Amino acid sequence: CTHRRGQRELRGCGAGVGILEKRPASAPPFTCNVHLGDLDLRAELQRYAADLIGGERTELRFFDLFDVEARRVLLEDLPIDHDGVGSANPRRVHLVILGLGRMGRALAVRAAKLGHFANGAMDPRLRLRISVVDRAALRCEEALLFRYPQFRQACDLEIHQQDVESVAARSLVEGWCADPGSLTSVAVCFDEEPRALELALKLFPAAESHGVRVAVRLARRTGLASLLERIRTDRAGKSSLRPFGMLEEGCCEQAFMETAHERMAVRIHADFVDRRTRDGRNPKTDGALAPWAKLGERYRESNRQQADHIPIKLRAIGCRAVAETVVAPAVAAFDLEEVELLARMEHDRWNAEKWLSGWTAAPGDKEKDEERRTSPYMVSWEELGDGIRQYDRDAVKLIPELFRGTGLKVCRVRDLA
Repeated sequence: CTHRRGQRELRGCGAGVGILEKRPASAPPFTCNVHLGDLDLRAELQRYAADLIGGERTELRFFDLFDVEARRVLLEDLPIDHDGVGSANPRRVHLVILGLGRMGRALAVRAAKLGHFANGAMDPRLRLRISVVDRAALRCEEALLFRYPQFRQACDLEIHQQDVESVAARSLVEGWCADPGSLTSVAVCFDEEPRALELALKLFPAAESHGVRVAVRLARRTGLASLLERIRTDRAGKSSLRPFGMLEEGCCEQAFMETAHERMAVRIHADFVDRRTRDGRNPKTDGALAPWAKLGERYRESNRQQADHIPIKLRAIGCRAVAETVVAPAVAAFDLEEVELLARMEHDRWNAEKWLSGWTAAPGDKEKDEERRTSPYMVSWEELGDGIRQYDRDAVKLIPELFRGTGLKVCRVRDLA
């Protein structure tokens, strides 16, 4: 255990449960941080804590270092949409993953959650494309689809079973990099640092010549990762070769302490509760409307995913979140066309979230069914009733307000020059 801000934090679950069960009733509140990626297992552990070890005195906070790094590289380091994808952009976002191990799988899943862009909202043919190259790709695909059977509902997934260090694989990757119809990023996700960096450096010239960004997984800031940093420094930070997955950054308090991203998710939930309560839903009987401290992990994760997508939405309409001190006017509200576009993007993102969570569409039903995980709203924007569309409009209208008090504000890129 470590002591932080008057609370006890435990990293690890097995030993933690035993300690929690033995704690006296008079003990102060206890926060247990658990490294666990499986959302269903998170929900079961959360329920166990509430039922057996004192939910009022115990809070379980979950994190997954692989997902933390996947989210960061896709939203910040590359990012997956480069400088933003507007509704008229004819290029399809394409993520190439070399190596579908634990990190590669985390990257693919997070990309399927995040990869919903303005052009794809207007033309489904431009939705996210993910291409995987791995010598055991078919076995890795089976493992991925076992956990996420509807993965291909969220994006287009291509699997290529080849040794990445082969002429055929190199030809594939170079062809993808040269494709003028794609906005391509490459992620090299091997566990062996020298092998990963060697491959990334061999592919880098062809990638850079076509504006393709390359991320290579390296375990630590020191060693080979420091070499890449020097390359970026020598080139005034403009090199398109980026390291990610460093343990020093993943194994930090931001992975399991409250962050600005988490606070934004809490605000999204509070607004949702307020709106749905005014619609007549009862917070005492509706689990989705519980206060954050008692909210089920599935609902918390849903709010986090909505918060995650905000940078992609902002870039789609030529906006950015910048420090409040920047001399530029803040965006107080989006115009009607922007709201409609962002609402379509939000609905696409929500559909993908449901598919990846094991939900299925039930167009003939009148209401969603939590137990069966079915919903009549998992349809295209065109098939959606206007009342449900309004939920998405309300969600995106809230975005500028979400940054209040965070030290950031939303500005238009044209005003930042």
